Amino acid sequence: MPGKVFISCGQVNDEERQIASDVSNWLSNQGFEPYVAIEAQSIQDVNSSIIGNLKTSDY
Repeated sequence: MPGKVFISCGQVNDEERQIASDVSNWLSNQGFEPYVAIEAQSIQDVNSSIIGNLKTSDY
C-alpha cells in the first residue's frame, strides 16, 4: 500500500493551485497517494474531508 501524502497549498491564484497539482502528480509518479487540500468551502468540508485525510496521511 502506498504512503499517503497530505499536501496543503495556497489557493490565492491559479499558479499556486498548479504547483499543488504538479507536486501531486510527481508524488503519484513516485508511487505515493497524494491528497491535495483545496477548495474547502465550509467548516463541514474542513471537518469531513481535510481533517479526515490529514489524520489518515502518513506524510
